[in-house]
Amino acid sequence: MSNTLPLATTQANLDLVGGKGMSLANLTAAAFPVPDGFHLTCRAYDEYISAYQLHDQIQALAQPQLVDNKVSFASAAHSIQVLFRENDIPSVMSRTKCRI
Repeated sequence: MSNTLPLATTQANLDLVGGKGMSLANLTAAAFPVPDGFHLTCRAYDEYISAYQLHDQIQALAQPQLVDNKVSFASAAHSIQVLFRENDIPSVMSRTKCRI
């Protein structure tokens, strides 16, 4: 199985592409204007997290802050993005042919 699927895939299910992926696939299938893109499968995400043992770090970073009396995850999201940028895609995953 590929690590990616076209956004308009008919194979979308919760275990394969997650909730947001399913919503985007459904919107695309219903002809709503959705920007072109692709799904990264849940399995590929899990393999990436496991390869670099990022689960605990992500959990620790995913803490909200109170900004202007509103709950915000902006700082947490930025910190997690930095964490992802620090790690290359594992070679076994990058050799997998992508279907997009």
